[in-house]
Amino acid sequence: MIETAKLLKEYPQFITKLIKTKSDKISDDKSFSEEVVRLLKIDNITMWARIWNVIYIIEDTEEAKDNFIKFGISGPTKYSETGEKYLRLYGILNSIWLQMNAIVELYAIFKCDGKNELYKKLKSLEIRKSGRNLPLIPE
Repeated sequence: MIETAKLLKEYPQFITKLIKTKSDKISDDKSFSEEVVRLLKIDNITMWARIWNVIYIIEDTEEAKDNFIKFGISGPTKYSETGEKYLRLYGILNSIWLQMNAIVELYAIFKCDGKNELYKKLKSLEIRKSGRNLPLIPE
């Protein structure tokens, strides 16, 4: 689990560096969009925006997960409010779902082998069952 969390924190930075390294090689006399497509070996310039959206989703959802791990279901509040706990519960579950789909999206963008197998493995995770086991009201 720790290694996966570390990877999810470092992966967006790695992709960002890779993209910056590639895009810095584009000279002013060439079309930026054509060169991005060529250098990153993507289908079209729309994929460029999709890559950045995926990176932002991974970063933001990782921050949400860190906050949940740090403050738990109750959050950093002095109130014990059930509605807040449900917001945090559904927020963390949604963050995990978004992150899983972002990873599958990267597989699709970069045409990696095994996208369908990865999706099946991620979909088989028992997130809902985990969510049902969280106590929302302290005993």
